Amino acid sequence: MHIGGSMAGVFAEYLAAPEQNVYDLPETVSFEAGAMAEVYAVAVHALSITPVRPGNRVAVIGSGPVGLALAELARVSGATTVALLGKPDAPLQLAQQWIGVMPINVDVTDPVEAVRDCTQGHGADVVFEAVGGAAQTLQQATEIAAIRGRVCMVGGHVAPLARDARYARGRELTIPWSFCYGRRDGQREFQIALDLMAAGKLDPTPLLTHRFPLDEIGRAFAVAAGRDEYGSVKVLVLPQATGR
Repeated sequence: MHIGGSMAGVFAEYLAAPEQNVYDLPETVSFEAGAMAEVYAVAVHALSITPVRPGNRVAVIGSGPVGLALAELARVSGATTVALLGKPDAPLQLAQQWIGVMPINVDVTDPVEAVRDCTQGHGADVVFEAVGGAAQTLQQATEIAAIRGRVCMVGGHVAPLARDARYARGRELTIPWSFCYGRRDGQREFQIALDLMAAGKLDPTPLLTHRFPLDEIGRAFAVAAGRDEYGSVKVLVLPQATGR
């Protein structure tokens, strides 16, 4: 189900929603896995704007749920190398074991040099930025991209972004922007995400690191915010009512 960011009260045992925002959960997708459909839909949309082709070298900046979903979908799309830039170590190591990414902790490693090393000096054919906020990541994204590479800005930034336009122009980079999700060739990207999970092509299970009942929602938010301390990625708040 997709509600959007304008409706209050979604942390409840029951919720009424517009019919057009409700999706049938495939039998092979659990309720917990279904909670990742929105995250995967964001990744599906980003790859519709900036496709990953078989053999591409890919770098993802950001190791939160969206960054990890982008890395997984890039691998499914045929990327030969997927470098994941982020912090702390827990989600990076999880992604290395889960989908075989090259983990790069930006606190201890020069990300530009690390991407150059893991791509044999070529740089990334496709870069996905999935940090957003006030992070000044656009310049970093252009520096790790290959000549004539593509940089997709997925994160929602709240501050102006600085970049050296001469550098991006000299490398002939393409820099599209991705916003949330919608439709691809007449199909809802939320449904595409569910279908990929149902087919076993996407497995969100490793990302579901913590679960809390509704009456411990305060604790859930604390764990979600404390990534360094708890190693959290996706924290679920479960309703009191139980289903399949």
